[in-house]
Amino acid sequence: MSAIDATARGGGLYRVFVDGVPFSDHTSEREALENATEALAVNPLAAVWYVHDYTVDVKLAVTAPPPPPPPPPVSDEPAFTAGVSIPVMGSSFDAVTDVVAMGALPLGTIPRIVPIPSPVATSQPVNVNTHEVIPGRNGGKAIRMKYSGAYQQGADFLSQLAPATPNNATHYFQYWARITYPGDLTNVTLAIKWFEAWHRVNQNFRVQWNTHGGWPCNVALTRERTYWQIYDGSATSACQGMQAVGPYFRGLADGLWHRFTHSYKPHTAVGARDGFARMWIDGVKVLDVSASAVGVMPAGGEKVWCNEDDLALLAVNDGIREIRWGGPYTGSTAAISPWTFDVDDFTWWTS
Repeated sequence: MSAIDATARGGGLYRVFVDGVPFSDHTSEREALENATEALAVNPLAAVWYVHDYTVDVKLAVTAPPPPPPPPPVSDEPAFTAGVSIPVMGSSFDAVTDVVAMGALPLGTIPRIVPIPSPVATSQPVNVNTHEVIPGRNGGKAIRMKYSGAYQQGADFLSQLAPATPNNATHYFQYWARITYPGDLTNVTLAIKWFEAWHRVNQNFRVQWNTHGGWPCNVALTRERTYWQIYDGSATSACQGMQAVGPYFRGLADGLWHRFTHSYKPHTAVGARDGFARMWIDGVKVLDVSASAVGVMPAGGEKVWCNEDDLALLAVNDGIREIRWGGPYTGSTAAISPWTFDVDDFTWWTS
């Protein structure tokens, strides 16, 4: 952008002209007018005028345009890459008819997602009051877990017949989730297991990305009442790799679909420090337990990503055999409002 800046400087002469010929110069306009009048009296038919000479400084002022807005931050969220990523299993849920059919026998040989309870998973009937097949996010279908709000009530969906993967593989899990809560969560801690990946060797252990009330943690967390955190196995750390930045659960309970991505790799050996557990929501990393994140404060963070004791809790040389969504509500013994947890378009791959 540019503009012309013209500045007049005083001090110029007043010049009298008679018939276009310079006649006299003066330093004041009064003198020029008097002299022009006298010249006209001598020659009434002459063309007499005067002008004021002064200097004008002309500059081209160049104004830099406003800087463009900063580019959006580059996300390090993993994405499935055909020909590179190794698919394990997944489901769009579009082919399912209802939850009873999802949990029906026989088990078969194809990887599948089933409700708990169900004949195929627990030899019990499917609870149609807590599990449902619903319209999906793109016109297909999705699965729903229905929570009454009562303490310890919940719903679960489980993977079965996932292909075996190496114990030191890096696992990636991606799905879309929708949380619909009918009230204000400002003062509510909504704690559930959310997403679990069960180990292959120590089959009673799992890594889970669960919601909790910001504790246990050796840092006072005050931004929210509900945070995501990470557990792996049965031991605990000072802060469980607690969520350092948003988006947070309360803001996501908006009845809209949001993309969740988890990555997990066990340590290759005791003391190796090469394992990690991370989580992204809509491309924004919110959890990071890894050697590179120990003691690191993310931009806008309420705490560091993780500490050494978080990293030490990750399993050693133990892969993943199945995954699970849901779990019981454990936030408070007092009931909260009924709410729903929906899942669609699930993909599990390794590298």
